[in-house]
Amino acid sequence: MQNPARLSLTRDRPTLSGMNAEQILGPGQQHESIARMIGLWVAQETFAPSLRSGSGKRSGRLECQSICNGLFVVGNYAQMGGRNEVTYSGLGVFGVDPTTQEVTWYWFDSLGGMPYSPARGGWNGDTLVLVGRDEHGRPNRHYTFAFEGYDRLRFVIEDAADDGLTWHTFMDARCLKTAP
Repeated sequence: MQNPARLSLTRDRPTLSGMNAEQILGPGQQHESIARMIGLWVAQETFAPSLRSGSGKRSGRLECQSICNGLFVVGNYAQMGGRNEVTYSGLGVFGVDPTTQEVTWYWFDSLGGMPYSPARGGWNGDTLVLVGRDEHGRPNRHYTFAFEGYDRLRFVIEDAADDGLTWHTFMDARCLKTAP
């Protein structure tokens, strides 16, 4: 299958399906929207019982910054245990697909988690909803980032065990931005 959005290099500038370099490489409105993640966030997290994690409450810390001239936001996450030790860590990269204008999110973690493809989605008002898919393209994870003003965020992860027909909350986190 041929990718309809092919990058070609010309003598003047790279193009992507007829767009000029500024349209490809410069941050747009979607990039400005993911910039809301920039800052230091502290979270109180509630987990449902699962095979991956015991149920209960935990605390986390996410530090996000803009990279590559505003085209991406990278976030370093650490979950803290009872003695203030890191019990789980991860790295997320938010971006924007230049062809579809969907927000994308890659997540890598200390359990070896690596996505088959980025979670994808978009904004509904102040809420960003992304859908992760398994290796067969079936939806298996919902990520909801609901902003409540500038400095509050509710982050919910939902899992599906039946090809996306029934969803169960895995984690519900209340986050507070403590530094820009």
